[in-house]
Amino acid sequence: MTNKDDRRDALHSAFLRLSATLADVVGMADASTRHRCPHRGVKSRCAYPEVCGNQVFTPEATVCRGDTHLRFSTPDPSGGGALS
Repeated sequence: MTNKDDRRDALHSAFLRLSATLADVVGMADASTRHRCPHRGVKSRCAYPEVCGNQVFTPEATVCRGDTHLRFSTPDPSGGGALS
């Protein structure tokens, strides 16, 4: 085996480890989306355009009071609402 082959094998091995790591990250991120409202942004500000049971209205903004009361389902592909 030449130095070029060794380098190719090392790069391939590194690529496989990186791919596995990124797959784990994506899997964890995907799983966490099922436990967090997709409309809750920075500082827990709510961006849901309709009324939700988790919303608390303050003079500054509409705030999400948490995910413990979340009733979230997968968004309807036809464009229907995601929160029930």
